[in-house]
Amino acid sequence: MPKNLAQLRSVKIRRIPAKAFRCFWIAVLILASLFWGGFSLITMANEQSPLAPQAEVVIDGRPIFRLSQSGSYTAQQRVDLVNRQLPRLANLNQELQVEVVERNEQPAIIVNDQYLLTVTEPDVPPGKTALKQAQEWAHQIELSLQRAQFERQPAYLKRAAGLSILALVIALVLHRGLGYFWRRSLGSFLQRIMQKITKRETPNAQNLQFFLGLELSLLRLAVWIASLAFISSQFPYLRQQRYDLLNNSIKNLIQFIQAPLFSLGERPYTVVDLLILLGLFWGLFALTQASVQFLKAQVLRRTRLDRGAQEIATKIFRYTILSLGSLILLQAWGIDLRSIALLGGALGIGIGFGLQDIAKNFASGLVLLFERSIQVGDFIEIEPYMGVVERIGARSITLQTLDHISVIVPNSRLVESQVVNWSHDKPVSRLHLAVGVSYDADPEIVKSALLQAAQEHSEVLLKPAPDVFFKGFGDNALEFDLLVWTQNPEGQFKIRSDLYFQIEKILKNNQISIPYPQRDLHLRTGQLPIKFAPDITEALIKAFKMIEARQSTYFNHSDNHSD
Repeated sequence: MPKNLAQLRSVKIRRIPAKAFRCFWIAVLILASLFWGGFSLITMANEQSPLAPQAEVVIDGRPIFRLSQSGSYTAQQRVDLVNRQLPRLANLNQELQVEVVERNEQPAIIVNDQYLLTVTEPDVPPGKTALKQAQEWAHQIELSLQRAQFERQPAYLKRAAGLSILALVIALVLHRGLGYFWRRSLGSFLQRIMQKITKRETPNAQNLQFFLGLELSLLRLAVWIASLAFISSQFPYLRQQRYDLLNNSIKNLIQFIQAPLFSLGERPYTVVDLLILLGLFWGLFALTQASVQFLKAQVLRRTRLDRGAQEIATKIFRYTILSLGSLILLQAWGIDLRSIALLGGALGIGIGFGLQDIAKNFASGLVLLFERSIQVGDFIEIEPYMGVVERIGARSITLQTLDHISVIVPNSRLVESQVVNWSHDKPVSRLHLAVGVSYDADPEIVKSALLQAAQEHSEVLLKPAPDVFFKGFGDNALEFDLLVWTQNPEGQFKIRSDLYFQIEKILKNNQISIPYPQRDLHLRTGQLPIKFAPDITEALIKAFKMIEARQSTYFNHSDNHSD
């Protein structure tokens, strides 16, 4: 922590290690790949939407084959008829016989003389006959029904229950084991890495612990999801419910993604469009942040600009990149910039009527940014606070007081009110110390003592040299003013205290006393004896006589009682 303002201004931005940049760009590439992969999956799901001409025949959550639309019946309607019959057939405690017969000159599949489905021309792939396709499907249905009947037997259900209990125990052990391993073995290793990263002052190092805890939670969640998936796969009913849930969720998600949310002009926009726009803006913000860090570490670090000038350069660069990048992204996304201009006009009216304070603070921030009357690192005084400016934002500044308390001050207050900037132009400032000595002291000796105290302090500059002014003759003391110069204005309270301690010590060694305030009290008396009005005098005489009579009566009674 810099001890004075000069050291604070000389602080240079440390070079960010090349590993940090490589890790950052690797993370950007991974997230971009994930985003592109998710977009590809959405596109593939869009191609296989519920409006597609095929649907799956399923028994106990296991797909068997797919049916196509035939005549006036959609694929989903045909599949629903088959899927309702298969569980009922699997629950029969008898041997099932699957056959292919000809109905209406088309092959049909029957189970125990019950009609199941007819294989039509749209169901047959090129190079295969309808009869051949029906025979293959009949064989698949027979195997699936035999397996479904086997999984409904008590012996299988008992074995599935045992495996499910074992899966729950393993999931609980892994849950506890991951936490123990994360805290004991891997935790200490990651803690050392985090301390190294913190010492290097790489960006967002303080968030590493949060992401490590998040990774542990995700690993535990994956363990329980895998355990529940395994348990649901052991029981036919649970497997079917899982399939229906996932299938309906995917259908609803695809329908939601395909549904237009709003329209601008003649083009409708869906959730996919919004996700693409958010991804592009996220990439723009990440690229801007990386560029700003590179500008600070590799460009501005090599210049001799002070801290305030570097902050101004980085803010202008950031705002410019974000503004131009946003306009380019919106134009490439398909939004007409004329609508943005109309929206900006509407926002301007709203700002004028409802957001006046925010607009005023923003305008004041631009004034401070370009006028540079107050910069980052300056030591300022604005009633009732004194401190160092740590940040100048669009709406406010962050002022760190001498007690290391951050105070948020609106920018408009800095522009409209008087601000004492001890660091403006030059950080060298002069301090006044008032000293009073007794009238018996020699003024020349007092002057030498004050100059000696100033010259012995390390924070007092020798050029300009300290000086002593004889201010005049006070009520109880000779009044002097010690003037010293320092380049550490934020430490002025400590400097004053040290100087007063030293002054008191030197004056005591030279037998010069510091008088305390004295006051003389004068009492004015009137005419003696005091004269009262006649009626007051008569009343006082009667009162004294009554008191005298009571006292005599009391004493006589006491004497008689004693005898």
